[in-house]
Amino acid sequence: MKSEQNEGLTAMDRFSMLHLGWWIGFLVLCLALWESDKAVLGIFLVSLLLVPPLGIAWVAGTIGNAVNRRWRCAASACLAPPLAGALIMGLSLIGLDPDRIHFLLVKYPHEIEVHFSPSGGSAFRSWSWGLDAAPLSPGVAYTLNYDPRDAELLAAKTPDKSIRSMGDHFYLVKQSEDGSAL
Repeated sequence: MKSEQNEGLTAMDRFSMLHLGWWIGFLVLCLALWESDKAVLGIFLVSLLLVPPLGIAWVAGTIGNAVNRRWRCAASACLAPPLAGALIMGLSLIGLDPDRIHFLLVKYPHEIEVHFSPSGGSAFRSWSWGLDAAPLSPGVAYTLNYDPRDAELLAAKTPDKSIRSMGDHFYLVKQSEDGSAL
């Protein structure tokens, strides 16, 4: 009878993606809010509402599974937050960050505009991508530039301006409004 109980426990002891999914969903929601007009207040409110239940589920899942000797389930619950954070950071390090995703979403209308312009894609073009600013302080202006001669990338570097190549002669330019270093 005891071996039947142990077999039942080991059948329930499996690695679970549930906690990892919750934490990845939370982080993706925060990133999405950040990209929609840099909604710091929205992220604060979402965090205020979601972090306590996620934290309780994390602690209860880890302890409850450890007490019931479901070690794989306990490890899945315990490692979910650091694994979710590592996944998001890893994607960012390989270049799949919110700026790149935003560019991939808006790239084609800009390419169509460039190629069907009277200059035929040989003229410099620029589009505003918005402003990142804390209340009552200068911010950072984001601009998407199309530069067929790549002069934007070869220009002298300044501390108040950051240029990132997005491919196909498109560049994301971040520039400080007050001239301070980025």
